[in-house]
Amino acid sequence: MRFEQKKRKLILLGTLTFSVVAAVTLQAQTVDLSALPAQSEKKFKALAQEEFCSCDSSLTIAGCLELRPKCDLAKHFSSVIIHGLEAGLDGDTVLAFLSERTIGPFCGKTRTIDVSGALEKKTKAPAITLVEFADFRCSHCRKARHAVHRALKKYGSRVHFVFVPFPLQDHPESVLAAEAAMAANAQGKAWPMHDALFEHQGTFDMKSLEGMARRVGLNMKTFRADMKAHRFKGKVSRLKEAGFNAGVEGTPAFFVNGRPFTPDEELLTFTDRFEMELARNQASCK
Repeated sequence: MRFEQKKRKLILLGTLTFSVVAAVTLQAQTVDLSALPAQSEKKFKALAQEEFCSCDSSLTIAGCLELRPKCDLAKHFSSVIIHGLEAGLDGDTVLAFLSERTIGPFCGKTRTIDVSGALEKKTKAPAITLVEFADFRCSHCRKARHAVHRALKKYGSRVHFVFVPFPLQDHPESVLAAEAAMAANAQGKAWPMHDALFEHQGTFDMKSLEGMARRVGLNMKTFRADMKAHRFKGKVSRLKEAGFNAGVEGTPAFFVNGRPFTPDEELLTFTDRFEMELARNQASCK
């Protein structure tokens, strides 16, 4: 696949930053391209003709920009192209990312994932449900939690967040950490324990887990009894199976309203994806 062939290049460009501002007009709607040189503006126009806008549209992204000025999705998809061109990616790589990491998952079927019993930050009427599967021993998961936190802070009550402890390879310490998180959840201290586990991310033996449990204010007698009896091991296993059934192959793995989402710090952030979701049914690109 084109994206797989180019993913090394995307990784190498992961430290670049982008700014998207001012410039090209497609009749009814303006797309900001001022950060791009003239040659890249031409590439943008060509690439915007290559992908259809949204899931059941007969118009390309360029067509929507010109004929459907109220289609916010066209602007969001355009931003992915702009980010890629600013990074110096070639057209094939940009189109592959747009198709395989952006529009494809966005337009895919929703997956029903039974995550009952996992850690949750509930809201009354959320527009978005974000589900994360993560291993407390995973360094990428530790890094991702900061981006998740920023997104949750920005979107507030519009997002229902579900965190699923997912000991990827059943490493004994990963399983113990997952059980500890579930034990803390049962005592109403899920998120302090979640943070403590990621901040520690060292040896997850009973001594260290008890130290964290004490610091976050758990009832130690109950915690020790739960851990000794492995009270939550079955629930951890059930949630892990739900993740596998949903297609989780590595951590962290994210789902936005039941559709897989792989964030990219530069090309497709949580904010980008949430805005796409909020715009999903706001305007027609047909």
